[in-house]
Amino acid sequence: MKTWTLTSGERLDYKAIFVTMPIAQIVTQDRMIKDCSHTFAALFEATRTEILNRSTRILYPTQGDFERAGDSVMAILAQCGSYTDCRIMRKMNDELFWVTIRGFTAHRNAPYREALWVFTEVRARNITGNDASSHQPKYPPMRRSLTPRERDVATLLIRNLTAKEIGRTLGISHRTVELHKSRLLRKFDVGDTRALVDSLLR
Repeated sequence: MKTWTLTSGERLDYKAIFVTMPIAQIVTQDRMIKDCSHTFAALFEATRTEILNRSTRILYPTQGDFERAGDSVMAILAQCGSYTDCRIMRKMNDELFWVTIRGFTAHRNAPYREALWVFTEVRARNITGNDASSHQPKYPPMRRSLTPRERDVATLLIRNLTAKEIGRTLGISHRTVELHKSRLLRKFDVGDTRALVDSLLR
């Protein structure tokens, strides 16, 4: 990893630091990706060239999800100046995966004018939702309480796979898939798979 050693009078190269930091981060203007780190590009299975100057729509599973998130996130940024959530997003190879997102706006009166976003992939562990800021919104409780296997099942349900197909993909029985699905329905307080998918993408 590149290091920066300053001599007297030398200026920091903030662009190089941002791009090479081992943090998945992007800078956006009006929801367009204006810069990103190599780590971010790698997380989303892309190169910086493939991502720069494109809408953040490319990171969302559906157009509807992009639009819904846009409205709800903007309201929180305007109120708090920052945003934290755990949600399903889409890699450039169309794989869906869970990420923790933290966003910071430079303009509360126009939250999307300029913003910084940091992404962390959610792996085999539960989200705690801990945050040092009393003003920072916590992850939605139902997302926070999902087990790693429930996240796996939820992601495949969004791809419209059947219980048998999910079972084959995860190496478990379709009855076990149905059990996880039933728990997800209860946690999100919905009555069917369509409503569950809508809740997961919100």
